[in-house]
Amino acid sequence: MPDPAGHETPESELDRRRFLALVRQALEGAIAGLDARDRLRLTLYYAQDMTLSAIGRVLGESEATSSRKLERTRVGLRAGVERRLREVDRLSDTQIAQCFDHARTDPAFDLARTMPPPEERAGG
Repeated sequence: MPDPAGHETPESELDRRRFLALVRQALEGAIAGLDARDRLRLTLYYAQDMTLSAIGRVLGESEATSSRKLERTRVGLRAGVERRLREVDRLSDTQIAQCFDHARTDPAFDLARTMPPPEERAGG
């Protein structure tokens, strides 16, 4: 939390770093647990900036199907990340919300960098 002058205090900076590391680990684990097509769909959308229409062509599905499956994957990822943060890392609901807030606002937190390398995506 910022102090009255608006500067980050050392304790809050440590919490921010810890929460970012925890949410990154939880996200990596959740992504690793996806099937190969769902990982590929995420990579194409977030890391390759492909449109849903283009993703559908690559995966042999309609744009609407790509959209539905991407949304289902996002919802599942969020649930998996929250579950790990709560059950493994023992964070409270407030701390979990802080994790997501830090991930959303930290420019260094990039989903594209969380995706597995291409050779891992192609298999599976």
